[in-house]
Parts: sequence; C-alpha cells; structure tokens
Amino acid sequence: MDSDSDSDTDLEKDDENEVSTLKHVTKKFMVYRAGDQSCDYNKTMIYTEDIGDLYMFLGHSQAFCVPASTSPGLKPNCIYFVGRNFGVYDLTTKTCTTFHKDDECPVTRIEFPYWQFSL
Repeated sequence: MDSDSDSDTDLEKDDENEVSTLKHVTKKFMVYRAGDQSCDYNKTMIYTEDIGDLYMFLGHSQAFCVPASTSPGLKPNCIYFVGRNFGVYDLTTKTCTTFHKDDECPVTRIEFPYWQFSL
C-alpha cells in the first residue's frame, strides 16, 4: 500500500532564514494484492483498484480489512486512514476526504483515534 502523501502542515526555513508553511495533502493510495508464489518463494505484487466488499483500516503500525457488509455505515472499496490526518479514500471514485473539526482545520495526529478492535 502506498500513499502519495499525508496531510498536515510543517514549518520550513529557507536560505534567508524565513519561515514558510508547507502543507502535505493526501491525494491517493495505491493498493497491491499478493499474487502467486514463484519458484524462489517470492510473491508477485499485483496492483488493484478494487478490494470488493472490503474496507481497509490503515494506522501507524497496523492495517486490516473487514467486510463492509458486516458493518453498516462504512463504505466498501474504501480505505479509512490515520496518520498526519484522519480520512477516507474511495478506490472506486479515486477521491480522498479528510475529516475536519468545526474550525475547518484537519484533525491532526494528536487528536485522531487509533483503531481499537478486540480479537
């Protein structure tokens, strides 16, 4: 799974020691599935734009898929992510929606929830 970038702001100093603001914006995700094993036991990774009835949760140190048909309110073929921000990427429409607070600032890494599921 590759992400083009995470969304948040960083400060950077230029050559004249002036501070400027950089904004990172999540644009897309690229999803790969494991293909067949080759004779040297390596799996081939195959790009896909469809994960079917699944939705995927991506966090800092974990990723997992769940059937959307078992969870009303969550969309199939979507990636719900946390990182520098909190949002959802729709693989069907190739659109990314970042969740915002009332003041229209993105929810930052300090404020977002981690995915917590009991196994």
